[in-house]
Amino acid sequence: MTIVDVARRAGVSKSTVSLVLSGSELVAETTRLRVNEAMRALGYVYHRGAASLRAASSDLVGTIMSDLKNPFFAELTAAIEDALFQRGFTPILANTSEDTARQAQVLRAMREHNVAGIIMSPARGTDTWTLAQQWPSHIPAVITMRRMIGSSLPYVGPDNQKGERAAVEHLLKLGHRRIAFIGGAATMMAQRERVSGWRDALNGWGLAADRILDL
Repeated sequence: MTIVDVARRAGVSKSTVSLVLSGSELVAETTRLRVNEAMRALGYVYHRGAASLRAASSDLVGTIMSDLKNPFFAELTAAIEDALFQRGFTPILANTSEDTARQAQVLRAMREHNVAGIIMSPARGTDTWTLAQQWPSHIPAVITMRRMIGSSLPYVGPDNQKGERAAVEHLLKLGHRRIAFIGGAATMMAQRERVSGWRDALNGWGLAADRILDL
């Protein structure tokens, strides 16, 4: 079933059907309803992928998360999906499970699907130079949650160093002086930023950052 069949049944031109499918405001509401009814009656489904190829554009956004088993990333993904929906985009979701090889494969797939953009939380161990070689440069992109030092890609996420420094200073103002830092893997950029904030706060108060308390 093609738009020619839809046009014939609705009694309109092929270009009018195309305008309806693209959401154009140039089509009268009565005509739009007639075209939609013809599509329902014929069981016509718009091949959006083919249209995207013709237009060299897409309403799909690649969302690549490093670990969806982590409740935090599940919540983050839900928020991203909601924001995209409000702007007329649909996410293609991929979970890399902290695997850099899988991440590279996903990036290739996103490029092949001609996505309009990519939002990615890099897998643990992602190398900035390698990522730059893998990244489809013509696709708008943003890195989230895990900052990539030396990368030209824009970053959206918390200021881990500033946040940790504020937390430690709060404890210092309460009179505490022996403050430990307990975190995750030392290879994670977020972890290193937080440790730096913990150390900066202690040093700023003239206290040595005891490495025994950096866990």
